[in-house]
Amino acid sequence: MSLAPAVKIPEHLVKEAVRKAPSKIVLSGRNPKFDILLEGKRVYYALGGTPDPYMADLETGEWIRPTREHVAMAARLGDALPNIDVVMALASASDVPPEVSWLHELATIFNNTEKPMAYSAAGAEGAKHTLAMAAAIVGGYEELKKKHIITIESSFITPLGMDIQHENIIEFAKANVPVICGSGMMVGAATPITQAGAITLGNAEFLCAATLAELVNPGTPIMYCAESSNMDLRTGTVLYGHPERGISCVLQSQMAEFYGVPTFTVGGSTDAKCTDAQAGLEAMGTAMMGALAGVDVIECLGKIGSGSAGSLEMAVVADEIASYVKRILRGVQVDDETIAVDLISKVGPGGHFLSQEHTRRFLQKGEFWVSELLDREPARTWKKSVSKTLADVAREKARRILEERHPPPLPRETQEEIANILKQADKRSRP
Repeated sequence: MSLAPAVKIPEHLVKEAVRKAPSKIVLSGRNPKFDILLEGKRVYYALGGTPDPYMADLETGEWIRPTREHVAMAARLGDALPNIDVVMALASASDVPPEVSWLHELATIFNNTEKPMAYSAAGAEGAKHTLAMAAAIVGGYEELKKKHIITIESSFITPLGMDIQHENIIEFAKANVPVICGSGMMVGAATPITQAGAITLGNAEFLCAATLAELVNPGTPIMYCAESSNMDLRTGTVLYGHPERGISCVLQSQMAEFYGVPTFTVGGSTDAKCTDAQAGLEAMGTAMMGALAGVDVIECLGKIGSGSAGSLEMAVVADEIASYVKRILRGVQVDDETIAVDLISKVGPGGHFLSQEHTRRFLQKGEFWVSELLDREPARTWKKSVSKTLADVAREKARRILEERHPPPLPRETQEEIANILKQADKRSRP
């Protein structure tokens, strides 16, 4: 067995490079109201991730081969869901040549959301096409350096492998556009089986990618990503909903804090094949652990079947999970007004607080988290008038959003410019 040539980077060069990376990054949307600031313990959630080969049909639940229409539907849904902060791919486009499918997916998402986006693009040529699209939208490459509407996700070939496809890091660094320095590690197969061993390997891969980016352009915005998926050693399946993924979130967050850069990793997804109790358990567990660990961006919301399929229905449930978690992160305000000693004294023994102005005011401020999705009806009322599962309610909400939500499309001249980029890519992909 022949091994690829090994490249060793001097320690001082790695340390110097990482020191140059900014500690704060602004990810921009087409609409500035959706801009997000990555710093400290701010937590955001991303719909989807790398494109899934299947999508669960919203009407039948059957897994189908998605098209650009499904890519657009997912982007519109992500644009509408209030707790989705970044839009990524929830489905692939099987109706275009596979060599350029990712580029058509990217163009479709650009036209169907005003929120920040993250995506992958292979190699220097793929990165150039991606950057050209983004520049066309914001008004040129100089503007793109300030308005980061796209972030590249560049993952290692674990263990410790880089090849020509990772030239995307170089192109994005030259453009001063954010790079997710990632690993997609299969623990127990492509890494040691221990969490400590996996994060050690992932950390080495992050440092290599970060060094490359900062050598090309000191000050390139980078994100720490050493996401890990256990391999079920009984079946060979790569898992998404296991508790060790939550532990990995903690480890990544701590390492990113050590290096002083934002974090980007996986959570809120499931190995379940449909929106059921397993899906809710796994998605909540990893979405919550990532948030409590202080991960900046948690991706893969809406993914089911161990990353094999996207689900619009599950995306709605995951948005509700994100809302639930964000309420917990908001914590408790403690001051004279919230402690309410005078109010307690006023109401006194045997009284109640329902009629108090204090109660009404804090209810309006969001002291109680109110769900738009979860059933809280009395059992008798539910049986008589509702009788719907969580999946039923999520499906109805997804349908309603898709009927009503149509983000402003890109200007016609921008669409034409992007169409020309797609034509050039299509020509080059033909033999």
